[in-house]
Amino acid sequence: MLHLSSHLRATTDREGGILLDLARGQLFRCNATGALIIELLSRGADQAQIESELVRKFGLSTEKASADVQSFLAALDGQGLLDEAG
Repeated sequence: MLHLSSHLRATTDREGGILLDLARGQLFRCNATGALIIELLSRGADQAQIESELVRKFGLSTEKASADVQSFLAALDGQGLLDEAG
């Protein structure tokens, strides 16, 4: 299971979110969908739970929600903002 890196601080609202990577001093912005994914990750939700919430909240198809979540998680991982839970 993936979770947000311990060196990451996040703040989210309805408009989107801001992620601060304390290790590198970099800021990352995300839209409302990304902010919801960040919020759910911080609560310990897994990928399937996140996808279900996107379907419910934004009316996305299951396929679109899955693609969006995978893409966003890949982007976070590529920036070193995710850790694998043990």
